[in-house]
Amino acid sequence: RDITQYIIATQSSLRCGLSIKTYKFDDDECHQVFSTFLNISRQTTTKNVLMYYAKERDHVKELLTKAYGLICLTSDNWNSEHANDEYICITAHWVDKD
Repeated sequence: RDITQYIIATQSSLRCGLSIKTYKFDDDECHQVFSTFLNISRQTTTKNVLMYYAKERDHVKELLTKAYGLICLTSDNWNSEHANDEYICITAHWVDKD
């Protein structure tokens, strides 16, 4: 869970670039130091990120259905300086009963 949140927070790429697998280390040594150490694959991390996204999406949907009154939506878009990737971000503001 912590690794998944780190990957989301740092917007690390799951397809290329540096990864934990890039560095050579011994699983047995890591298990001796950290008893809970798990060496996870890129596929597992991708699955975990998508599950975390679905959970957070459902939580936001639940919050929005309980919103009293209007919801203000704003959007912003930008593109990556190093790649031809374009992004859009939508932000919702509302007042709840609290």
